[in-house]
Order: sequence, then C-alpha cells, then structure tokens
Amino acid sequence: MKYAMNDDDWAEVERAVRLRIEESSQQGLNHASTYERSMDERLEQERVGAGAELAWARLNERLWHNPINEFHQVPDDGMNEIRATSHPRGGLIIRDNDPSNRVYIFAQLIGNVFFFIGWAYGHEAKCDENVFNPNGWRQSWRLGKHQLHPMKTLPASQPR
Repeated sequence: MKYAMNDDDWAEVERAVRLRIEESSQQGLNHASTYERSMDERLEQERVGAGAELAWARLNERLWHNPINEFHQVPDDGMNEIRATSHPRGGLIIRDNDPSNRVYIFAQLIGNVFFFIGWAYGHEAKCDENVFNPNGWRQSWRLGKHQLHPMKTLPASQPR
C-alpha cells in the first residue's frame, strides 16, 4: 500500500506540526525529553509522523483529526497507531508507554510517497531480543521491516 503526498497534503501536515509544537511549548513540554534531539530533528520527525497519519487516513477515505497531545490515550486513526520514518534502514519502534494491545502500522517515506510496509501488535515487539535503546534514555523495542506482518494480513476490524 502506498500514498503519494501532494502539495495540499504537505501544507496540512505543516499546519499540524506547527500546532503540535505550539501546544507542547504552551504546556511546558520538552521536545528532547525522550532522547536528545534538536528542534530541527523534532520538526522533521513530526512532519514524517503527521504525514504518515494523514496518508493512512486518505488511503482509508477517512478524515484526519490531527491528534495533538493525546499521549497514547487515543489511537491515531481511532484503532491503530501509525508510525513512520524516512530513514532507509528504519524499523517500527515501540516505547514503554505504548499500549501493548494496539496495532502499530509502519510506513516509510521515500520522496513524497508513504509506503505502508507492515504491522505488529505492541506486545509482539516488547521482548528482550527486540530491545532498542541507542541513546540510553528510554526503554524501547524495534522490529525490522522483515519482522512485521504483511499489510494484507491486517486484522479485518482495522481499516485498510
């Protein structure tokens, strides 16, 4: 599955990212609290993440509600968490505050296209062989692309 972003999509993502940053700042939240990252890194990661959420919504002909500071209380699309990277060797990262019973859908951004690679339940990632903590800051787990379930096997109750 893939979705090619257009200029209007990216403009909507940019507005969303600005709102997320402003809201976090107003609440006194530290953008580098999970691990050390610059504001430029945060902006890029927010852009990729928000873009993947929007792309998933478009693929499923749903409205994107631009979740802001919901802190894992509400899944990105109402049922699933959408995770993405633009890194060529990227994988699905699950953190200690991610609910184990949710489906996490992983996408990779190449150019202006989001490729939805696969999915996994949070509990499938949270095991010793998947521990991933390169910065020493926070417990997390990583699944490589080859470890994910194919998108065609996404549970029927989930949007496709």
